[in-house]
Amino acid sequence: MVRFPVSIKDLTPELLTSLLGKIHPDVVVEQVDLVGATRIGLATETGEKASTADRLTLGLRYVAGRDGGLPARMFLKTLLVEDDQQSLPRAAPAMYRTEIGFYQEVRPQLDVEAPRMFAGDLDEETGRFVVLIEDLSLQEATFPNALGSLSPEQAAALLSQLARVHARYWSSPDLHEIFPWLETPDSGETMEFFRITGRRIFDKQLRLDWKSEIVAALDRPRDEIWDALWKLQKLMEKQPQCLLHGDAHVANTYLLPTGGGLLDWQFCKAGSWAHDVAYLIVTALAPEHRRAFERDLIAGYLDELRRHGVTPPGADEAWLLYRQNIVWGVVVGWVMTPPTHHGQALISANLERCVTAATDLGSFAAVG
Repeated sequence: MVRFPVSIKDLTPELLTSLLGKIHPDVVVEQVDLVGATRIGLATETGEKASTADRLTLGLRYVAGRDGGLPARMFLKTLLVEDDQQSLPRAAPAMYRTEIGFYQEVRPQLDVEAPRMFAGDLDEETGRFVVLIEDLSLQEATFPNALGSLSPEQAAALLSQLARVHARYWSSPDLHEIFPWLETPDSGETMEFFRITGRRIFDKQLRLDWKSEIVAALDRPRDEIWDALWKLQKLMEKQPQCLLHGDAHVANTYLLPTGGGLLDWQFCKAGSWAHDVAYLIVTALAPEHRRAFERDLIAGYLDELRRHGVTPPGADEAWLLYRQNIVWGVVVGWVMTPPTHHGQALISANLERCVTAATDLGSFAAVG
Protein backbone atom coordinates (compact mmCIF):
# COMPACT_ATOMS: atom_id res chain seq x y z
CA MET A 1 0.00 0.00 0.00
CA VAL A 2 1.31 3.44 -0.96
CA ARG A 3 2.13 5.83 1.86
CA PHE A 4 1.55 9.52 1.21
CA PRO A 5 3.77 12.19 2.76
CA VAL A 6 2.17 14.44 5.37
CA SER A 7 5.22 16.61 6.01
CA ILE A 8 8.60 17.24 4.45
CA LYS A 9 10.08 14.92 7.10
CA ASP A 10 8.21 12.04 5.43
CA LEU A 11 10.21 12.41 2.21
CA THR A 12 12.59 9.60 3.11
CA PRO A 13 14.59 7.26 0.85
CA GLU A 14 12.19 4.47 1.82
CA LEU A 15 9.14 6.49 0.75
CA LEU A 16 10.67 7.54 -2.57
CA THR A 17 11.76 3.96 -3.26
CA SER A 18 8.19 2.82 -2.60
CA LEU A 19 6.64 5.51 -4.81
CA LEU A 20 9.00 4.86 -7.70
CA GLY A 21 8.76 1.09 -7.29
CA LYS A 22 5.34 0.76 -8.95
CA ILE A 23 6.80 1.73 -12.33
CA HIS A 24 10.50 1.17 -11.62
CA PRO A 25 10.69 -1.89 -9.34
CA ASP A 26 14.49 -2.17 -9.43
CA VAL A 27 15.15 1.39 -8.21
CA VAL A 28 16.46 1.94 -4.68
CA VAL A 29 16.84 5.50 -3.35
CA GLU A 30 19.65 6.02 -0.86
CA GLN A 31 19.31 9.74 -0.04
CA VAL A 32 16.71 12.49 -0.55
CA ASP A 33 17.51 16.20 -0.40
CA LEU A 34 15.00 19.05 -0.57
CA VAL A 35 16.30 21.43 -3.25
CA GLY A 36 13.36 23.85 -3.30
CA ALA A 37 9.71 24.18 -2.31
CA THR A 38 6.63 26.26 -3.11
CA ARG A 39 3.90 25.66 -0.56
CA ILE A 40 0.16 26.28 -0.72
CA GLY A 41 -0.67 29.60 0.91
CA LEU A 42 2.98 30.60 1.41
CA ALA A 43 4.42 33.25 -0.88
CA THR A 44 7.87 32.88 -2.43
CA GLU A 45 10.32 35.77 -2.64
CA THR A 46 8.71 36.77 -5.96
CA GLY A 47 5.20 36.71 -4.48
CA GLU A 48 4.07 33.48 -6.16
CA LYS A 49 2.12 30.79 -4.34
CA ALA A 50 1.34 27.20 -5.18
CA SER A 51 -2.29 26.78 -6.20
CA THR A 52 -3.68 23.27 -5.78
CA ALA A 53 -0.64 21.34 -4.52
CA ASP A 54 2.65 21.72 -2.72
CA ARG A 55 5.52 21.69 -5.21
CA LEU A 56 8.89 20.34 -4.15
CA THR A 57 12.16 19.84 -6.01
CA LEU A 58 14.00 16.77 -4.75
CA GLY A 59 17.59 15.68 -5.19
CA LEU A 60 17.88 11.88 -5.26
CA ARG A 61 20.88 9.64 -4.79
CA TYR A 62 20.44 5.98 -5.65
CA VAL A 63 22.15 2.82 -4.47
CA ALA A 64 24.93 2.03 -6.92
CA GLY A 65 23.54 0.24 -9.95
CA ARG A 66 19.93 0.70 -8.80
CA ASP A 67 19.01 4.03 -10.42
CA GLY A 68 17.01 2.49 -13.27
CA GLY A 69 18.25 5.26 -15.53
CA LEU A 70 16.24 7.83 -13.55
CA PRO A 71 17.47 11.41 -13.09
CA ALA A 72 19.13 12.73 -9.95
CA ARG A 73 16.47 15.43 -9.55
CA MET A 74 12.67 15.23 -9.72
CA PHE A 75 9.72 17.52 -9.16
CA LEU A 76 7.07 16.38 -6.66
CA LYS A 77 3.47 17.59 -6.50
CA THR A 78 1.63 16.47 -3.38
CA LEU A 79 -0.43 17.62 -0.39
CA LEU A 80 1.47 18.10 2.84
CA VAL A 81 -1.50 18.33 5.20
CA GLU A 82 0.25 19.21 8.44
CA ASP A 83 -1.84 20.50 11.34
CA ASP A 84 -1.04 24.14 10.64
CA GLN A 85 -2.25 23.82 7.03
CA GLN A 86 -5.57 22.05 7.46
CA SER A 87 -7.57 25.21 6.74
CA LEU A 88 -5.88 25.96 3.42
CA PRO A 89 -8.01 25.43 0.28
CA ARG A 90 -7.52 22.17 -1.58
CA ALA A 91 -8.71 20.99 -4.95
CA ALA A 92 -11.30 18.29 -5.51
CA PRO A 93 -9.85 14.77 -5.82
CA ALA A 94 -11.09 14.73 -9.43
CA MET A 95 -8.36 17.21 -10.36
CA TYR A 96 -5.57 15.07 -8.95
CA ARG A 97 -7.12 11.96 -10.49
CA THR A 98 -7.22 13.70 -13.85
CA GLU A 99 -3.57 14.72 -13.74
CA ILE A 100 -2.46 11.20 -12.85
CA GLY A 101 -4.74 9.82 -15.57
CA PHE A 102 -3.19 12.20 -18.09
CA TYR A 103 0.38 11.15 -17.32
CA GLN A 104 -0.41 7.45 -17.13
CA GLU A 105 -2.81 7.07 -20.04
CA VAL A 106 -2.79 10.13 -22.30
CA ARG A 107 0.80 11.41 -22.25
CA PRO A 108 2.20 8.26 -23.93
CA GLN A 109 -0.21 8.79 -26.85
CA LEU A 110 0.85 12.38 -27.56
CA ASP A 111 3.76 13.82 -29.50
CA VAL A 112 3.90 16.90 -27.32
CA GLU A 113 6.38 18.72 -25.11
CA ALA A 114 5.22 17.87 -21.58
CA PRO A 115 6.98 16.41 -18.55
CA ARG A 116 7.52 12.68 -18.08
CA MET A 117 6.01 11.11 -14.96
CA PHE A 118 8.03 8.68 -12.85
CA ALA A 119 5.37 7.95 -10.20
CA GLY A 120 1.76 8.88 -9.51
CA ASP A 121 -0.90 7.73 -7.05
CA LEU A 122 -4.09 8.96 -5.38
CA ASP A 123 -5.98 8.02 -2.21
CA GLU A 124 -9.63 8.56 -3.13
CA GLU A 125 -10.78 8.64 0.51
CA THR A 126 -8.40 11.33 1.75
CA GLY A 127 -7.66 13.15 -1.51
CA ARG A 128 -3.92 12.81 -0.88
CA PHE A 129 -1.84 12.26 -3.99
CA VAL A 130 1.66 12.26 -5.39
CA VAL A 131 2.96 13.03 -8.86
CA LEU A 132 6.71 12.73 -9.50
CA ILE A 133 7.78 14.28 -12.80
CA GLU A 134 11.00 15.41 -14.40
CA ASP A 135 12.63 18.61 -13.15
CA LEU A 136 12.37 20.83 -16.21
CA SER A 137 14.97 23.27 -14.93
CA LEU A 138 17.54 20.67 -15.98
CA GLN A 139 16.50 21.42 -19.57
CA GLU A 140 17.07 25.17 -19.06
CA ALA A 141 13.31 25.70 -18.97
CA THR A 142 11.94 29.06 -17.92
CA PHE A 143 8.46 29.58 -16.55
CA PRO A 144 6.51 32.63 -17.78
CA ASN A 145 3.53 34.28 -16.12
CA ALA A 146 1.21 37.23 -16.66
CA LEU A 147 3.58 39.68 -14.98
CA GLY A 148 5.49 39.63 -18.26
CA SER A 149 4.52 39.34 -21.91
CA LEU A 150 5.58 36.66 -24.37
CA SER A 151 6.80 37.50 -27.81
CA PRO A 152 4.54 36.49 -30.72
CA GLU A 153 7.07 33.77 -31.58
CA GLN A 154 6.97 32.33 -28.07
CA ALA A 155 3.17 32.37 -28.03
CA ALA A 156 3.09 30.69 -31.45
CA ALA A 157 5.42 27.94 -30.20
CA LEU A 158 3.06 27.18 -27.32
CA LEU A 159 0.01 27.26 -29.60
CA SER A 160 1.81 24.76 -31.81
CA GLN A 161 1.98 22.39 -28.83
CA LEU A 162 -1.74 22.89 -28.16
CA ALA A 163 -2.46 22.09 -31.81
CA ARG A 164 -0.63 18.76 -31.39
CA VAL A 165 -2.78 17.93 -28.35
CA HIS A 166 -6.03 18.97 -30.03
CA ALA A 167 -5.34 17.27 -33.36
CA ARG A 168 -4.64 13.85 -31.83
CA TYR A 169 -8.31 13.17 -31.01
CA TRP A 170 -10.04 15.89 -33.05
CA SER A 171 -13.76 15.05 -33.31
CA SER A 172 -12.91 11.47 -32.39
CA PRO A 173 -16.03 9.41 -31.63
CA ASP A 174 -13.81 7.15 -29.52
CA LEU A 175 -12.40 9.86 -27.22
CA HIS A 176 -14.68 9.09 -24.28
CA GLU A 177 -14.39 5.34 -24.79
CA ILE A 178 -10.61 5.57 -24.66
CA PHE A 179 -10.55 7.96 -21.70
CA PRO A 180 -13.94 7.61 -19.95
CA TRP A 181 -12.84 9.79 -17.04
CA LEU A 182 -12.57 12.92 -19.20
CA GLU A 183 -15.00 15.67 -18.26
CA THR A 184 -16.77 17.83 -20.84
CA PRO A 185 -17.66 21.54 -20.90
CA ASP A 186 -20.98 20.94 -19.14
CA SER A 187 -20.52 17.65 -17.27
CA GLY A 188 -18.26 15.99 -14.74
CA GLU A 189 -17.27 16.44 -11.12
CA THR A 190 -15.63 19.82 -11.65
CA MET A 191 -18.64 21.39 -13.33
CA GLU A 192 -20.93 19.85 -10.73
CA PHE A 193 -18.77 21.42 -8.02
CA PHE A 194 -19.10 24.80 -9.76
CA ARG A 195 -22.88 24.37 -9.98
CA ILE A 196 -23.21 23.61 -6.28
CA THR A 197 -20.68 25.98 -4.71
CA GLY A 198 -19.35 28.13 -7.55
CA ARG A 199 -21.70 31.08 -7.14
CA ARG A 200 -20.88 31.35 -3.45
CA ILE A 201 -17.15 31.38 -4.27
CA PHE A 202 -17.70 33.90 -7.08
CA ASP A 203 -19.58 36.32 -4.81
CA LYS A 204 -17.09 35.88 -1.97
CA GLN A 205 -14.15 36.69 -4.21
CA LEU A 206 -15.85 39.78 -5.58
CA ARG A 207 -16.10 41.12 -2.04
CA LEU A 208 -12.37 41.76 -2.40
CA ASP A 209 -12.11 45.39 -3.45
CA TRP A 210 -9.25 44.87 -5.87
CA LYS A 211 -11.12 42.14 -7.77
CA SER A 212 -14.37 44.08 -7.79
CA GLU A 213 -12.60 47.12 -9.21
CA ILE A 214 -11.12 45.11 -12.08
CA VAL A 215 -14.41 43.38 -12.93
CA ALA A 216 -16.27 46.71 -12.84
CA ALA A 217 -14.73 47.47 -16.25
CA LEU A 218 -17.12 44.90 -17.75
CA ASP A 219 -20.02 47.21 -16.82
CA ARG A 220 -22.33 44.22 -16.35
CA PRO A 221 -24.39 42.97 -13.38
CA ARG A 222 -22.83 40.07 -11.50
CA ASP A 223 -25.80 37.84 -12.28
CA GLU A 224 -25.21 38.40 -15.97
CA ILE A 225 -21.49 37.63 -15.65
CA TRP A 226 -22.22 34.40 -13.79
CA ASP A 227 -24.97 33.33 -16.19
CA ALA A 228 -22.66 33.89 -19.15
CA LEU A 229 -20.39 31.13 -17.87
CA TRP A 230 -23.18 28.57 -18.13
CA LYS A 231 -24.33 29.82 -21.51
CA LEU A 232 -20.75 29.37 -22.70
CA GLN A 233 -20.51 25.84 -21.35
CA LYS A 234 -23.73 24.79 -23.08
CA LEU A 235 -22.51 26.30 -26.35
CA MET A 236 -19.16 24.53 -26.10
CA GLU A 237 -20.84 21.20 -25.27
CA LYS A 238 -22.33 21.32 -28.79
CA GLN A 239 -19.01 22.08 -30.50
CA PRO A 240 -16.78 19.37 -32.04
CA GLN A 241 -14.82 17.86 -29.15
CA CYS A 242 -11.10 17.27 -28.87
CA LEU A 243 -8.65 16.59 -26.07
CA LEU A 244 -7.87 19.77 -24.13
CA HIS A 245 -5.20 20.83 -21.71
CA GLY A 246 -8.10 22.55 -19.94
CA ASP A 247 -6.13 25.13 -17.91
CA ALA A 248 -3.76 26.60 -20.49
CA HIS A 249 -3.04 29.96 -18.91
CA VAL A 250 0.52 31.11 -19.46
CA ALA A 251 1.81 30.05 -16.01
CA ASN A 252 0.98 26.44 -16.93
CA THR A 253 3.52 26.55 -19.74
CA TYR A 254 7.28 26.57 -19.98
CA LEU A 255 9.78 27.86 -22.50
CA LEU A 256 12.80 25.97 -23.77
CA PRO A 257 15.67 27.07 -26.02
CA THR A 258 13.99 24.96 -28.71
CA GLY A 259 10.35 25.99 -28.15
CA GLY A 260 7.88 25.46 -25.33
CA GLY A 261 5.78 22.96 -23.41
CA LEU A 262 2.68 22.46 -21.29
CA LEU A 263 2.44 21.84 -17.53
CA ASP A 264 -0.20 21.08 -14.90
CA TRP A 265 -2.80 18.83 -16.53
CA GLN A 266 -5.32 18.74 -13.65
CA PHE A 267 -8.11 20.17 -15.83
CA CYS A 268 -7.42 17.94 -18.87
CA LYS A 269 -10.82 17.30 -20.47
CA ALA A 270 -12.76 17.13 -23.72
CA GLY A 271 -14.09 20.32 -25.27
CA SER A 272 -13.62 23.01 -27.89
CA TRP A 273 -10.12 23.90 -29.00
CA ALA A 274 -10.93 27.59 -28.39
CA HIS A 275 -11.07 27.02 -24.63
CA ASP A 276 -7.30 26.45 -24.57
CA VAL A 277 -6.32 28.87 -27.31
CA ALA A 278 -8.20 31.85 -25.87
CA TYR A 279 -6.90 31.26 -22.36
CA LEU A 280 -3.30 31.05 -23.54
CA ILE A 281 -3.30 34.06 -25.86
CA VAL A 282 -5.10 36.37 -23.44
CA THR A 283 -2.94 35.56 -20.41
CA ALA A 284 0.35 35.33 -22.30
CA LEU A 285 0.30 38.71 -24.00
CA ALA A 286 0.01 42.24 -22.67
CA PRO A 287 -3.18 43.83 -24.08
CA GLU A 288 -1.37 45.96 -26.67
CA HIS A 289 0.50 42.90 -27.95
CA ARG A 290 -2.62 40.75 -27.93
CA ARG A 291 -4.52 43.31 -29.98
CA ALA A 292 -1.70 43.44 -32.51
CA PHE A 293 -1.09 39.71 -32.89
CA GLU A 294 -4.13 37.67 -31.81
CA ARG A 295 -5.62 37.21 -35.28
CA ASP A 296 -2.28 36.13 -36.71
CA LEU A 297 -1.73 33.75 -33.81
CA ILE A 298 -5.14 32.14 -34.32
CA ALA A 299 -4.46 31.82 -38.06
CA GLY A 300 -1.12 30.19 -37.27
CA TYR A 301 -2.78 27.77 -34.86
CA LEU A 302 -5.35 26.79 -37.52
CA ASP A 303 -2.49 26.21 -39.98
CA GLU A 304 -0.87 23.90 -37.41
CA LEU A 305 -4.09 21.89 -37.20
CA ARG A 306 -4.05 21.48 -40.99
CA ARG A 307 -0.45 20.33 -40.80
CA HIS A 308 -1.59 17.58 -38.43
CA GLY A 309 -4.35 16.41 -40.76
CA VAL A 310 -7.30 18.32 -39.26
CA THR A 311 -9.82 20.38 -41.23
CA PRO A 312 -10.16 23.38 -38.91
CA PRO A 313 -13.07 25.82 -38.63
CA GLY A 314 -13.13 28.83 -40.91
CA ALA A 315 -11.61 32.12 -39.82
CA ASP A 316 -14.92 33.78 -38.88
CA GLU A 317 -16.14 30.81 -36.83
CA ALA A 318 -12.77 30.52 -35.12
CA TRP A 319 -12.80 34.22 -34.24
CA LEU A 320 -16.25 33.95 -32.66
CA LEU A 321 -15.27 30.89 -30.59
CA TYR A 322 -12.10 32.66 -29.45
CA ARG A 323 -14.09 35.71 -28.32
CA GLN A 324 -16.67 33.61 -26.48
CA ASN A 325 -14.19 31.49 -24.55
CA ILE A 326 -12.59 34.49 -22.87
CA VAL A 327 -15.58 34.37 -20.50
CA TRP A 328 -14.11 31.27 -18.83
CA GLY A 329 -10.86 33.09 -18.09
CA VAL A 330 -12.72 35.94 -16.40
CA VAL A 331 -15.18 33.95 -14.30
CA VAL A 332 -13.52 30.65 -13.40
CA GLY A 333 -9.94 31.42 -14.27
CA TRP A 334 -9.37 34.46 -12.11
CA VAL A 335 -12.45 35.80 -10.29
CA MET A 336 -12.98 32.46 -8.53
CA THR A 337 -9.29 31.83 -7.79
CA PRO A 338 -8.59 32.83 -4.16
CA PRO A 339 -5.49 34.86 -3.22
CA THR A 340 -4.14 31.82 -1.36
CA HIS A 341 -3.63 30.38 -4.86
CA HIS A 342 -0.94 32.21 -6.89
CA GLY A 343 -1.08 35.46 -4.87
CA GLN A 344 -2.69 38.84 -5.51
CA ALA A 345 -0.12 40.15 -7.99
CA LEU A 346 -0.50 37.27 -10.44
CA ILE A 347 -4.26 36.99 -10.04
CA SER A 348 -4.66 40.73 -10.67
CA ALA A 349 -2.48 40.59 -13.77
CA ASN A 350 -4.38 37.63 -15.24
CA LEU A 351 -7.80 39.01 -14.34
CA GLU A 352 -7.01 42.42 -15.82
CA ARG A 353 -5.88 40.79 -19.07
CA CYS A 354 -9.01 38.64 -19.28
CA VAL A 355 -11.37 41.52 -18.45
CA THR A 356 -9.63 43.82 -20.93
CA ALA A 357 -9.87 41.19 -23.68
CA ALA A 358 -13.53 40.50 -22.88
CA THR A 359 -14.26 44.23 -23.09
CA ASP A 360 -12.27 44.71 -26.30
CA LEU A 361 -13.93 41.76 -28.02
CA GLY A 362 -17.47 41.84 -26.65
CA SER A 363 -17.08 38.36 -25.18
CA PHE A 364 -20.08 38.44 -22.86
CA ALA A 365 -22.39 39.71 -25.59
CA ALA A 366 -21.02 37.01 -27.89
CA VAL A 367 -22.30 34.19 -25.66
CA GLY A 368 -25.69 35.80 -25.10
